[in-house]
Amino acid sequence: MKKIFGLTLFCIIASYANAQHTTTISGKLLNCTDIVLELNPSTGNFRDSIKVNADGTFNYTTTQIKTPFRANLTNRKQIQIQLFVAPGYDLQISADVKDSKTSKSTLKYEGLGSKTNKYWEDVM
Repeated sequence: MKKIFGLTLFCIIASYANAQHTTTISGKLLNCTDIVLELNPSTGNFRDSIKVNADGTFNYTTTQIKTPFRANLTNRKQIQIQLFVAPGYDLQISADVKDSKTSKSTLKYEGLGSKTNKYWEDVM
């Protein structure tokens, strides 16, 4: 009986340790003319694209982010938003992206991960 209990407990702990953490990045970008943005890390090979709706809203959810990293949310033209993402973050972003100066002055982070991103914004 003790062996079965021990094995069951081990399986529960192992499945919890290997659980996939969902990372969500969502928000609204005013004056965004692109329908797709790229999420590019500063290091590593993780890359993905984020679809932007006609009203500037977007919602991106993934389980592929396994470790914390810095990344750029970009359209390779006027939008360059630096992010710090990590497994389990639920980050909401809002900004007016008509140009880079306006983008930096109106950028707001909310949700799980916002404190870290605000810190990096102040440091950079």
